[in-house]
This record gives sequence, structure tokens and C-alpha cells, in this order.
Amino acid sequence: MFEHKLMNSAKSYWLVAGLGFAAGVLTVLLDFFPPDTLWTWSSFSGCFGFWIVTTTILIFLSDSRKVAGWNAFIYLSSMSIAFYLSKAVVYKFVYSASQFELEFLSLTAFWLAASAICGLSASFVWIGQGEGWWPAFWRALPIAGLIIEATKLVASVIVNQKYLAQAIFDIVFAFVLFFVLNKNRSQKSRTFVFIVPISALVIFLVYKTGTLVQY
Repeated sequence: MFEHKLMNSAKSYWLVAGLGFAAGVLTVLLDFFPPDTLWTWSSFSGCFGFWIVTTTILIFLSDSRKVAGWNAFIYLSSMSIAFYLSKAVVYKFVYSASQFELEFLSLTAFWLAASAICGLSASFVWIGQGEGWWPAFWRALPIAGLIIEATKLVASVIVNQKYLAQAIFDIVFAFVLFFVLNKNRSQKSRTFVFIVPISALVIFLVYKTGTLVQY
């Protein structure tokens, strides 16, 4: 699968924080692209696919459940801080607007709390490196998440001619993660058994609520 490179050390955690900060700044720069286009680069950070893939890679590069949890939390929280701090700077100096400052604080607090929940979840996803049905369930979750979002995005491409870049990203990396995270036929079979019902159930529920198309 992945060779464990990220360990319980300050150097490793600072590296993850730097990656999160860079990702946050990058997504703010993408906001300068026109919003209502077929590719919709400006909304890349608003979709979950990129965050699912990058966080999953960090989890499986970690050498323990504890490190995986901390890496996910540090990566997503530093990304959130960088994103909203950069956005506050852009609004103040590019658009000469200051009303975003208070919103920056509340949104940052919200996503820091969400990052803590993701960190806790990451410690369970790390179990997906093992054999058997229980690890297969945790391996299936990020892949199912990509399939669910890709379904919404493909519907939006058809209906609204938007989000093509994100749809392609989710579809490609759903396949990549499936083959990279599952080392043999037995693992692939078990993971597939979980991916299908999880994806189908959530897509059905989303369809029933009338929110299948990503606007």
C-alpha cells in the first residue's frame, strides 16, 4: 500500500501543517477563476473530493492510528486557517472590504471543530490497512465518498454545465484509491461489497431529498 513516512515527530507534524497551509492558499487563488463555467475551478475547494483524497493519503502514510488522527486534524485545520486568513486579506486589500473579518473568525472556528471530528474519524480509517471485513469497511468509506460526490457533480455537468474538473477528479481518484488501497483480490472483493451499498444508499437518499444536482 503506502510506505509509512509520517511519524510521531515535530518535523513530521510541521510538514503536514505546511501542506495544509499551502492547500488553503491554493484554493483561495482558485477563487479568482470565473465561477459559472464548465470547469468551475473557482469552486474546487467547495467540493469534498480533493480533501478526501489528500487526507486519505496522509492517513495511510502515517505509522499509527494516533499519528493518522493528528495528521488529519493538523492538515485540515491549517488548511482552514490559511484559507480564511488568505481570504480575509484578499477581501481587505483587493476588494477593500472589511465585513469578511468577523465571518472569518466564525467560519474558522466551525472548520476547526470539523477538523477535530475528521481527526477522530481518521484514526479509524487508518484501520483500513489491515485484512478482513472490518478494515475493508473503513477502506470503502473514502472511495464511497468520492463516488457519491462524483454522482452529484456529473448530474450538475449535465444539468448546469458546471463542475467538470471536480467530477473528473473524483472519478479518477475513486479508481486510484480502490486499486492502491486494496493489495489483493480478496481485499478488493471485501471493499467492493461495502462500497456498493453505502454509495447506493446515500445517493438514493440525496435523490429523494431533491439535492442530487450540485449547484
